[in-house]
Amino acid sequence: MIKTSRLLVTTCALGFALYSGCGSDKGATSVIGEVGGTGGQIGGTGGAGTGGGVSTGGTGAVGTGGFGGGIIDSGGSTGGGGPIINDACASSDFTAEPDPIDMYIMFDHSTSMLMPPPGGGAPFWDQVVPALEAFVDDPTNAGIRVGIQFFGLVTGGTDSCNPADYANPAVPIQDLPGVANAIKMSLAANRNTGQFTPTGPALDGALQFAKTHAAANPARRTVVVLVTDGLPTVCMPTSPSAIAPLAMTAATTAPEVLTFVVGIGSATANLDTIARAGGTGSAFIIQDATNVAAEFAQAINSIATSNIPCDLEVPAPTDGGMTNPNQVNVTFTPSVGAPTPFLRVTGIGDCGRAASNGWYYDDPISPSRIILCPETCTAIGAGTLNVVLGCDSIIPM
Repeated sequence: MIKTSRLLVTTCALGFALYSGCGSDKGATSVIGEVGGTGGQIGGTGGAGTGGGVSTGGTGAVGTGGFGGGIIDSGGSTGGGGPIINDACASSDFTAEPDPIDMYIMFDHSTSMLMPPPGGGAPFWDQVVPALEAFVDDPTNAGIRVGIQFFGLVTGGTDSCNPADYANPAVPIQDLPGVANAIKMSLAANRNTGQFTPTGPALDGALQFAKTHAAANPARRTVVVLVTDGLPTVCMPTSPSAIAPLAMTAATTAPEVLTFVVGIGSATANLDTIARAGGTGSAFIIQDATNVAAEFAQAINSIATSNIPCDLEVPAPTDGGMTNPNQVNVTFTPSVGAPTPFLRVTGIGDCGRAASNGWYYDDPISPSRIILCPETCTAIGAGTLNVVLGCDSIIPM
């Protein structure tokens, strides 16, 4: 399934018209390059602005004309093109609106969650639960679906190692706000009812349930959110590296289910291994015992808005002008980390040149959609996808 969505204007960096010079001293404006010829011919040559350079169109692929030259700043001491995305050339910035998501939360309620953290303070449970309650009560989260189960579940006086127990939710995945009260009642009922940390079977069961749910709801993204304050302690497998293949299989086989991990406290080393295998890059690690509620709220909200579209409309500039297809860039900013510019390739068959950071147009002559390469769509996790107009498109070397 290709995820599609709309774009939301977030900022206009300098307020310049799209076809205006981007230097600090604006001169006259150059013209747009001509559209490339038919297959095998050379793309048109970009016009020269007053005092500006000339941009040459790319070579048309077989059967398809190449784009003409980009727009070159026509004057000004700091004008100029080049594959750089910054405030000096960006004219409009659009953020892709995430699609609603279905979350199955596997929540650690081991005895350690009720212990005061090192250095004092409220137990992790008493800090995290109010943040989760606030999330399900937030009216802006209407349309998100949430379900929950806890681990370890005690059966016969000991923690269950049976994945089937964790594939049976305490609260099935349902729409917010309708399911909010059931989630809160379940949280209240499951305080101090666990013992140890059987992460392996808990995640296995969660993924089994999520896969079944995803198959029944193919139009929506289903994810598992593993919330824990420590590494596995009972039930095989008991190491993150041995648990990671469960997450990888779920993320790479249909229907795709990603695994997000929220680790709380200092005993969370190597949880990144599970998140990375589950297709979400890295775990959300919360180690500041004085700020657990706020950081957990940030993590769960990032996950809730992680269903980033892989198929976007080509936006129009905010000034009402025309979009130059040679001055469109796509960037991704993960929830933790720096922005990454994606590379424009000629089509899906050219995606290998961009590794896992590529995009292409639906129609190289008259584009209306921006499509992320399959590897890129799979690799992105929680974060923000932006389409930036005004700077020369970055392409593979």
